[in-house]
Amino acid sequence: MVFGDELVSISTLTPGGYGSKAPSCPEDDSPIDGSPMPLGSTAAHDPTGVRDPCASEVEVPGCERASKNINKHPGTNGALFSGTTDPIEWLKSISSKWQSVWEAEGVYRVERVEARDRRKFFVTAAFPYPNSPIHIGNARSYVLADIIARHRRTRGENVLYPMGFHYTGTPILTMAESIEAGDTELIDLFVNIYNVPREIALKLSKPIDLAQYFHRISRDSMKILGLGIDWRREFTTIDPYFSSFIRWQFELLREKGFVTRGTYPVGWCPKHGMPVGGHDTKDDKDPEIGEFTLIFFKDENGRVLPAATLRPETVFGVTNIWINPDADYVEAEVEGSTWIISKRSYEKLLYQKRGVKYIRSISPEELLLKTAINPITGEKIPILPARFVDPETGTGVVMSVPAHSPDDYQAYTEILKNAEGIKPNEPRVVIRVPGIKGIPAKHFVEKHRVKDQLDREALEKATKELYSLEYNLGSMERDLSRLVKSDRHDQGFLVGFIKGWVEGKRIPEARENISTFIKLSGVGDSLYEITNKPVYCRCGTEIVVKMLENQWFIDYSNQGWKTEGLELLRSMYIQPPEMREYMANLIGNLREKPCARTRGLGTPLPWDTEWIIESLSDSTIYMAFYTISHKLREIVKDPSMLGKSFWDYVMLGKGDPGSIARNLGIKREDLEDLRKDFLYWYPLDLRVAGKDLANNHLLFFIMNHVAVFPRDLWPRAMLIHGWVLREGRKMSKSLRNILPVSRAVDLYGSDSVRIALSTLSEEGQDLDFRHEAAVSIAENIRRIYELLEKLVKMPVREDPSELDKVYASRIVRSILRADDALEKLRVREAGIGIIYDVANTIAEYIRRSDSVWKEILGIVRAWVIMLSIYAPHAAEEIWHSVLGEKSLVVRESFDREDLRRYIDRDLELKHIYLRSLSEDLTEIISILRKKPSRVVIYTAPQSEIEILRKSLEAQRKGEGIRPVMEAYLGKLGLGSRDEEALRIKRIFDHASSLSEELASMILEGAVIDEIVVIRSSLETLREATGASVIEVYGSWDPSAPDYRGKKKEAMPLRPGIYVE
Repeated sequence: MVFGDELVSISTLTPGGYGSKAPSCPEDDSPIDGSPMPLGSTAAHDPTGVRDPCASEVEVPGCERASKNINKHPGTNGALFSGTTDPIEWLKSISSKWQSVWEAEGVYRVERVEARDRRKFFVTAAFPYPNSPIHIGNARSYVLADIIARHRRTRGENVLYPMGFHYTGTPILTMAESIEAGDTELIDLFVNIYNVPREIALKLSKPIDLAQYFHRISRDSMKILGLGIDWRREFTTIDPYFSSFIRWQFELLREKGFVTRGTYPVGWCPKHGMPVGGHDTKDDKDPEIGEFTLIFFKDENGRVLPAATLRPETVFGVTNIWINPDADYVEAEVEGSTWIISKRSYEKLLYQKRGVKYIRSISPEELLLKTAINPITGEKIPILPARFVDPETGTGVVMSVPAHSPDDYQAYTEILKNAEGIKPNEPRVVIRVPGIKGIPAKHFVEKHRVKDQLDREALEKATKELYSLEYNLGSMERDLSRLVKSDRHDQGFLVGFIKGWVEGKRIPEARENISTFIKLSGVGDSLYEITNKPVYCRCGTEIVVKMLENQWFIDYSNQGWKTEGLELLRSMYIQPPEMREYMANLIGNLREKPCARTRGLGTPLPWDTEWIIESLSDSTIYMAFYTISHKLREIVKDPSMLGKSFWDYVMLGKGDPGSIARNLGIKREDLEDLRKDFLYWYPLDLRVAGKDLANNHLLFFIMNHVAVFPRDLWPRAMLIHGWVLREGRKMSKSLRNILPVSRAVDLYGSDSVRIALSTLSEEGQDLDFRHEAAVSIAENIRRIYELLEKLVKMPVREDPSELDKVYASRIVRSILRADDALEKLRVREAGIGIIYDVANTIAEYIRRSDSVWKEILGIVRAWVIMLSIYAPHAAEEIWHSVLGEKSLVVRESFDREDLRRYIDRDLELKHIYLRSLSEDLTEIISILRKKPSRVVIYTAPQSEIEILRKSLEAQRKGEGIRPVMEAYLGKLGLGSRDEEALRIKRIFDHASSLSEELASMILEGAVIDEIVVIRSSLETLREATGASVIEVYGSWDPSAPDYRGKKKEAMPLRPGIYVE
C-alpha cells in the first residue's frame, strides 16, 4: 500500500497474546494504489470482519511479511520512514526531551483538592526489592498501574500514583554476603546482565550500599519508562518514619488478638537458623507446608515403622508396607520409641520432634520380607521392596493400599508376577465410589493404560482422577469394623469408634475423624513437609519444616477475621474476575503465619526487639503511608516522637488533635491537615500486582485492611496480571535472559516497551516479550506520527460529507469503547482500540478522501489524548509538533459526552452494508469473468433484524437458540411452524458469522432498511459492478420473481444475489 512516497504496512489486527498464533500474511508484496477506494474494492472492507493483518497501516508484531522490513537489530536505519528517521532512536530522543519537561513542570505532583466536582483516584503497584534492577517482569505491574492512572487523568480526575522501595527481609542481606564471599557467578550476573561496572559490583558487599545502588537504578528506570509517579512521596521500609507506622500497625494487631506467640510449623533455613517466607527464597518461592498423618506400624521387634500418608482413611485397606531397597535407612530414638525411617527423614525430624537421637544405620535387607502390625485392624502385613518409594518425602515408609492407589496397584501386580515367597495381601476395597465396580485403582490403571511403575505420566493422571473422585464423591464402606481382630483387648472400643465415626461417612469427614483418633490414641502422629519442594533459601540451603517454639505469628486462621476478609474480597472489583474465587479459597485456608525473623533488614517488633518484622508482614497497608509521607517529614522533624496516639488520630480519627499536636510540638492545623490528606486519598482505588502475589501479599493486604480500617476505607479494586516471558521462556538468572528495564528502553524505546507490556497479552495471561514485536511496535508508533502529519496537511472543509460522518462515528466509537474497557481494567482491549483500530480507521479515511472535515481534527485531538495513556512521549511530540498545541497532552482531559454527538450507528451500518454488498457483487462477477447484463438483489424483511439482534444477545449470554425460538416461533407468518423454526435457526447461525463490528452495532440498536438503502445507491452499485440493470426486491414479496431460488437465501444484512 502506498502512503505518501513510502511503502507502509499498518494492520487492523492487533498484536497476538501469549500463546496465540501469529496472523498469516499474503505473499504479494506489491503496493496498492492509494487513491480513494470505490465501493467494491476488496481492500476497503472484509465482510467477515477478519482483515488482512499486512494490508493496512499499523503492522502486527509477529506478522511474517511485515518482519521482512524489520531490521533484526534495533537502531539500524530502514527505508520505511521519512528521510533516514530510525523509529527507536526517534522514540528515545523525544522521550528524554519530554521527561525533562514533565519533571520541570511537576506534572505528577498532586495534592488534595477541595473541589467536590473533581474525583480523586489513588493507584499503587507492589513496590520493588532493590536487590537488583527492576526488569520487564516487574515493569508490567508499574506500566499497567500507570496506564490506569493516565486514563483517569484524561477524565479530569485528581490522580495519585506513588512509589516506595522494600528493603525489608533477607534478600538484600544474602546478596551482599555473597558478594563479600566473592561469589563469581553473582558478580558475573551483575556485570553482564545488570550492566553494573565490575569495580562497583565488587564494592556492593554492604547491604545498605547494595540496596541504595539498585534503588537508584530502579528509580531511574521507572522515570525513563515514563511512569507518572509523584516521587516526593517515596520512602523505604527502613525509613524511621515508616518504621513508626509499622510499629503502630503491629501494636494494633496485637491489641485485637491477631498477633500471637506459640509453636507452629514454619519454613526454616538450617544455615541461618531462622524462619523464611517467599521473599527470603530463591525465585521468591513461598514454602508451602503440608501435614502428613503418621501411622505407627510395628515390626516383630516392636520398632515403629511410621508410614506417612495424606489419606489416613485408607488404613483399613493396607495390604503391605513398602520400603525402598536402594535407600539409606536408620534406627532412631524419637520421643522414647525406636523408629525405622529414611536417613533424610531423620535429618528433617531433628527440626520437628524433641529427643530425636541417632542409633544406627540399618540395611533394608534387615526389614524386607518381615512383617508389621496394622495398629487399627491388628493384621499382620508383609514389608516389601518398591523403588518408587521416595526416601526424601515423608519417612521413606509407605503403606500400600492397592485398591485405592494406582501406584500401589501397579506395584502389586508386578510383585505378584516376580516375587517368590511372601506376597502382599489381596487388595481390599474400603471406599465406595458411585459408578465404579470392583477395584477403583484397577479401573483407572486400565483406563490410562499404565505400562509399569515407571510410567509416571499415566500413573499421575490415574492417581489425580481417582483421588479427586474418591474425595468428592466417595464414602467409606459400611462393614469396616469387621476387620478389627477379635483378640485385641481394645476391640470393643475400636469397633464402636469405627461404626460411629467412620463407616458410611463421606471421605472428608472420615479422614478428619480417623486422623484425630490415630493421634489421640497414640498410634500415630503428624509430620510436616514442604509440599512444593525443593525450596531454597537465598543462601542456597534447602528449606525444611521446623516446629518453632515461642515464634511470633499473625493468626490468619481466626475465623471471624477470615469472614471479614471474604466480605472485602466480594466487594472489590477484580480483573480478571476468576481470581476472586481463587483468592476466596486461599483466604479460607489461611493459617498462622510467622511475622518476624531474627535476621535481616526491617522494623523490630515494638514489644520484642530481638525480632524483626518480616517482609510479607510490613507490606500490607503501606499504601496508607503514601498519603502523608511527603508532608510528614516537614511537619515532624524527629520520627522517634511518632507514637500510637499520632497514628491513631491520622489513620483512625481517634484522640484529641490539640493534645496530640502539643505533645509533638507541632501545629494543630498541620496535624489536622495530615488527617484530611489521608481521608481524601483513602480508600485505595486500585492495587496492581502480579499473580504470584495473589498467594501471599494480596491476601495479607486484604486481611490487614479489614483488621485496621473501617469498612468505608477498605480498598476498592485489584488488577492481577500474569508473568512476563522473554522469547517464549521464563526469565531467570540461570537462563541469563533477564531484561532490565533500562536495557529494554535502550533497545526499543520507552513507549514501545510500555505498549508491549500492556497489549501483547490479556491481563491475566502470561505475556511473551519478543524482540520483533517490540521493534514492530516502535515502527508503528512512528507510522502514527507520519499518518497524522499527512492528515493535518490535507485541505480542511467546514461542511461534512456522509463519508466524513461515517468515519467520525467510527473513530469516536473506538475511542469510547477503549474508554469503557479501561474503566473495566481491560487494558489490552483498550490499547488495541486506541493504538491500532483508530489509526487504521484514520488511514482508511485519508485514502478515501482528498480533504479533511474540520471536526475530524477535533476528534483526532481527543484520540491523541487517549494515545498518551499508552505512549505518552510520542503523544506529546504529536501534540506539539503535528497538532501545534501549546499545553502538555499528559495534563489534558476531554468531554466524553461531547464526543457522543458524532456517533451515528445507522449511518455506519449503512456504509458497512453497502461495502459488503459491493464486495460480494465484485467477487461473484470476478468468478463469471464477464460483464453482467443484469443483477437481481433480494433483501430480507426488516423485522428479521430483531431476530438477528435477539440471536446475538443469546449467543453472548451462552443461552443457545431456545430463547430466540420462544420469542419468535409462530409469529413470522410463514405458514408452518417447521418453516418458521428452520428460518429462525438459519438467522441464528448467520448471527454467529457476523463480524464483531457489525454485531456490536446491531446489539447497540442500529437499524437499517436494506431495500431503501440499496435503491438509494443503485448508481454507485452500477459503477462498481458494471451492470446496466440492477433490480431490487423484498424476499417476502410474493409478486417478485425468484431467480434460481435466491429469494430464500436472503438473510438480514446478507442479501440474496442473482447475476446473469
